[in-house]
Amino acid sequence: MTNEGNIAHSQNANAPLDGTLVAPGTPLYSTPPSSNSPTAPTAANAALPGPGTFLSPNSIITSTLKGYVTTQKGPTSSSPLTISVTPVNPLPTLSPGSLTLCLCLRSTPSIITCQILSILTSVNSTPTFVPLKTSTHLGQIQSSDITTVSTSSPSPSAPDSPDFPGLQSYRPSDLLLTRLTSSTPSSHNLSTAEDCLGVVEVKCNCGGKMLPKDFKTVKCKECGREEERKVAKP
Repeated sequence: MTNEGNIAHSQNANAPLDGTLVAPGTPLYSTPPSSNSPTAPTAANAALPGPGTFLSPNSIITSTLKGYVTTQKGPTSSSPLTISVTPVNPLPTLSPGSLTLCLCLRSTPSIITCQILSILTSVNSTPTFVPLKTSTHLGQIQSSDITTVSTSSPSPSAPDSPDFPGLQSYRPSDLLLTRLTSSTPSSHNLSTAEDCLGVVEVKCNCGGKMLPKDFKTVKCKECGREEERKVAKP
């Protein structure tokens, strides 16, 4: 029987088959409505949503991930099933050593604050940057972990100014390739102290795209403006 046949059978028989490959949004199980709550299954032959699924009125739906159905019986014969979906490509987790793609949010002489956008993982045996599901993953790069570009430009009086001439390696809106060095529930420490790490995309004040001139300078292809950055080497 094909996967599509398995899916159809599971819906008609009101019992999903373990190992069935389902697409995002596939209805898995029609739950008997309760008089108190139309979305809460109460009958012995009902089912509960597990990881990878969520409950909508009278039906359990897969999450946004493509994956395989698994069912687990409750502790007693009258307990409902728990239906889960194991993703084909599990969501990446942030762990020390991971390569991450980050957006620079704030730059000061001592610390860079970033939003972690995606993490390098293997998808079907191919290295791929997979976006994180939430935007709450913030990281910090200490000045000692930047490998700051030196400059002969005079130090400005307002280092956080958008026109800061280059004593810092990164500025807000820069896209950075970083490595996660350590992590806590509230913060992630990042580093670009490797040649292959650093800025990978820069936007000029004029709106143009700045391209690497060398590994410490970027130049706008629209207006010709040059700025210093710690550029990631390919």
